[in-house]
Amino acid sequence: MIIKQNVSLLAYNTFKIDATAKVLAIIENLPDLETLCNPPYSTIFPRLFMGGGSNLLFTHNYEGIIVHSQIKGIEKVFESESETWLKAGSGIIWDDFVAYCVKLGLGGVENLSDIPGCVGSAPVQNIGAYGMEAKDTIVEVQCHNLATNETLVLKNSECQFGYRDSIFKTPGFRNCFITHVTFCLKKQYEAVSHYGTIEQELEKFADRSVRSVRRAVINIRRNKLPPAELGSAGSFFKNPVVGNEKYAALLENYPEMPVYKLTEGEYKIPAAWLIEKAGLKGIKHNNAGTYIKQPLVIVNYGKASGKEIADFSYFIRQKVYEQFKIMLEPEVNFV
Repeated sequence: MIIKQNVSLLAYNTFKIDATAKVLAIIENLPDLETLCNPPYSTIFPRLFMGGGSNLLFTHNYEGIIVHSQIKGIEKVFESESETWLKAGSGIIWDDFVAYCVKLGLGGVENLSDIPGCVGSAPVQNIGAYGMEAKDTIVEVQCHNLATNETLVLKNSECQFGYRDSIFKTPGFRNCFITHVTFCLKKQYEAVSHYGTIEQELEKFADRSVRSVRRAVINIRRNKLPPAELGSAGSFFKNPVVGNEKYAALLENYPEMPVYKLTEGEYKIPAAWLIEKAGLKGIKHNNAGTYIKQPLVIVNYGKASGKEIADFSYFIRQKVYEQFKIMLEPEVNFV
């Protein structure tokens, strides 16, 4: 285990916030976690688990211990005529895992290409994009409870997956560090192309293979997302879900509004559309702003502090609420 003290987190978060952690523990295997369960590390609080730092906004220095996964390795644990199960270490870059699956011709995560973060974050956030969510392929999640020094394995049905949500966000699992995630990938592939502009982008390719879908998704994302040198966390807000009454009222005033019907009484409204319709696309307040090509993304245009970005996000939420009476919920976690 690698232990660093009073370390800058600039290289550990995609918002490029130069906060400091009192202690940073880099975990490479299960024995490292078992060491953390004993003094002096077990007495250091607060405690934060971190993968790629792509869903975190540091608004101040962190005065506890950050546990950062560098657990690697991909193992085939089951195979049949129609599917392959892969067990991946939580420290693997998420898009590297997607690329690995696609190279093998396995389907199930290709629409989640180019999403920042690590494998261990996928079940926590139940990451999703273009009609797919992590929960659709996750078989089980292995984690280690640092309070009890026990290893737990949760089946998909036990993870309480929801929209950008899971049991791993609840207080009962605040001490559980994810070590591995097992995914079920399909050998017989059928493109999921009904969401966004994937179908349109696929027309540029000679086939509808899993490789073509991955390339299409990457093209779409990179055409509208900021370059790597600009700090961001990808989508900052969740897409709000409204009921029948609210949906009808919005549709009356905005007949052109895009909408995705979830159930008979639930409709998902794109947060990007709400932000743009409120006139907030591409605006800047000092070093923070919404990206000119994708208003759902808040960008660190310079050396913005975490507080500056947080304040800007509150401004966006208030303006959207004033126009639509919908309060956007951040997808990013404030620390």
